[in-house]
Amino acid sequence: MDQTDLILRLGLSFAVGFLIGLERGWRERDEEEGHRTAGLRTFTLIGLMGGIFGALSQGGNLVLLAAGFVTVGGAVGAFMWREGQQKNDLSATSLVAALLTFLLGAYAVLGDLQVAAGAGVATVIILANKEILHEWLTRISWPELRSGLLLAAMTFMLLPLLPDRTVDPWNVLNPHALWLMTILIAAVSFGGYAIVKLAGPKAGLILAALLFMKNIADVVEGRTLSAPLQTYALELPWADEDPDLLRQFGDLVF
Repeated sequence: MDQTDLILRLGLSFAVGFLIGLERGWRERDEEEGHRTAGLRTFTLIGLMGGIFGALSQGGNLVLLAAGFVTVGGAVGAFMWREGQQKNDLSATSLVAALLTFLLGAYAVLGDLQVAAGAGVATVIILANKEILHEWLTRISWPELRSGLLLAAMTFMLLPLLPDRTVDPWNVLNPHALWLMTILIAAVSFGGYAIVKLAGPKAGLILAALLFMKNIADVVEGRTLSAPLQTYALELPWADEDPDLLRQFGDLVF
C-alpha cells in the first residue's frame, strides 16, 4: 500500500467516525459540555484511531489491532458506564456504535473501501431512525413477525439445501427451482400485505393489485422467472418442440 492509498483510507476512517459522531452528537446536542461521554469529536477520533491501528497491523500483527480494540472499548465502556449510572440509562447503543466505529476505521485501511463506506452509512441510518424503528416494532404483530421469519427460513435455510437438479425419471422435477417458485409466490403475497399495511386499506390495495398484476404479466411472458427458473423451463423436454408451451408454463407457475 503506497502513501497516497494509505492517506485515502485513513481519510475514510476519519469520515466514518465523523459521520457516526455527527448523529450521536446531534442526538445529545442538548447536553451540557462535559456531561456526555462521546460526541462528534470523540467518535471521529475513535474512527481515526481504528484506521491508525489498522495501518500498524498491515503486516499481519492482528494482536496489536486486538489490543487497540480492547483498550478503546474498555476506556469508552468505563466512561459510558459512569454516565449511565448518573443518568440511570441502561442503553448500550452508544457503546456498540463506538466499538463499531473503531472496527470500521480499521477495516477501511485493511479491507474494501466501498464496503467500509457502505457499512458506515448503514450504521448512521440505523442510529438516526431510532424512533421510526421503535414505532414500526410496536406495530408488528406476532403473526406478521412469524410470517417474515418463515419466509426468511424458506429462503436462506431450506433453499440452499435442496439439490439444483432434476430428481425424477422424466427429468422434469427440480426441487431447487420448484422451491424458488414457492418463495417467489410467498414473497409477492407478503409484499402485497406489507404495502396494504404501510399505505392503508385504500391506497395499499390499489398498489398491491398493480404489483400483483404486473408480476402476473411478467411471469406469463417469462421475464421474471429468474435465471434458475428460465433455465429450468428451457431444459424441459418439450421446450424445443413447442416454444409456446414456455408461456403456458409461466402461466401455470403463477
